Amino acid sequence: MKGDKVSFTPMFVLTFLNAFTLSVLSTLISMYAMIYFWATTFEVSLLSSVSSLAMLILTVPGGLLSDKIGRKIILILGMASNVLSFVFVYVAPGFFLLLVSMMLSGVAFAIFGPTMQSLIADLAEMGTRKKAVGLYTVVASGGFSSGPVMCSLLLQFVSIKDILLITLGIASIELIMGILLVKERSHGGEAGLIGKNFGNVIRNGNVMYASLALASFFFVDSSIMTFFPIAALNVYGLTPQFVSSVFALRNIVLLFSRVFVVTRVVGKISEKKLFSISLALPLSLALTFFLTGYLSLSIFIILVGVGVGIVFSMGAMIIADSTSSQERGLANAIYFVGMNGGTTLSPIIMGALADVIGVTMIFPVAAFVPVIGLLASLMIKMK
Repeated sequence: MKGDKVSFTPMFVLTFLNAFTLSVLSTLISMYAMIYFWATTFEVSLLSSVSSLAMLILTVPGGLLSDKIGRKIILILGMASNVLSFVFVYVAPGFFLLLVSMMLSGVAFAIFGPTMQSLIADLAEMGTRKKAVGLYTVVASGGFSSGPVMCSLLLQFVSIKDILLITLGIASIELIMGILLVKERSHGGEAGLIGKNFGNVIRNGNVMYASLALASFFFVDSSIMTFFPIAALNVYGLTPQFVSSVFALRNIVLLFSRVFVVTRVVGKISEKKLFSISLALPLSLALTFFLTGYLSLSIFIILVGVGVGIVFSMGAMIIADSTSSQERGLANAIYFVGMNGGTTLSPIIMGALADVIGVTMIFPVAAFVPVIGLLASLMIKMK
């Protein structure tokens, strides 16, 4: 696909490599900390928290800066942060540098994703913009899914530290490619417009409704990812292999549904309708009030994976079609904050609730949170 003679291939390759390397670090960091540094459970949770905190703090400023000074420099900063995260995690003599590494990884995720999504939309022609953004989300999903697969394969032959060194090389190649190959049409540049653009984005109903909807969806998805392993092992007496199998199937249907919808369905059914349908899928978890047991819960979790595959792409398309290039970086940043906010708040709120109602009751209760997003999606206005 091309827009004004600009090939999207370099951006898609960079997107895949970035998602791939980030997923490798998130997959290995807990085991690496425990095996090499004898980290406690609290210290492992701290590694995840510092990454999430960096995402929440820096995503919006990164989006604003990409609108003001240009996409390329922000992308390079994101890729450089990714490289440094692998340097620090590889040479770390103690736990402190692991924390620094995860902070840098959070920075990389916070500023790369929204900026690249905005750049793709900037470069695409009007008629191909939504599909280009949709394909971007497909490529990112492929990268995130491939990282854990590679880790599983390589761990049979090499150590965790060897895999981190290999991935450092891949991240370095990504940075060099980014410096040499990324092109941008223009940037916001005019400092006086930044305040105006911020106000325009905040008043843009499509951006705010889509971001709220995404937050509600990922609230329930984070509940699944956090509490299903606990319920499976402690309540149902299942094995870690069963849990990983359920999540593997979830990732497969996630990727398949995203590819299918973006390439085959969009254009026949509006993005708004698909967005709303995906937000309704977590309601299936409410049936676990009546259909108790791990098999029904597993099936519904896989079904929610279909929604994960659809919801982010459709919201991204809606935002790309509802914003100008001067405000798109901020708009996508707010959209990512919605996802990260829902993911961050869910374990805290639902964890406290689990102590009261029990871990298995978390799923039917969380199922109703995306109703907020479903109602918000109905307020979106399509062109």
